[in-house]
Amino acid sequence: MNKYCEKLKINQEILSEIIDYMKFCDKFELPLCGHDKTVQQSNLAFFKGLLEFAGKLDESCKTHFLKFRGIRGTSNIIQNELLDCILKVLG
Repeated sequence: MNKYCEKLKINQEILSEIIDYMKFCDKFELPLCGHDKTVQQSNLAFFKGLLEFAGKLDESCKTHFLKFRGIRGTSNIIQNELLDCILKVLG
């Protein structure tokens, strides 16, 4: 498999995991982001904490969140876009 296909497969797996974590938060009515979106926020949103925990369990997830500067799934813009996509697929 060439490098592009390999990277594409990893990104698809990461995105799938992020969507699964979003569905988990929805099922238990947990917030995706906190009220204070500053960098110094001491109380992390549950979703961001869940992603950090997943990074400890899954090496590819950890590598993605430590090195990748693009989509991490933690910004409210990305979360809202993913939620819209999920709604379109499930709706």
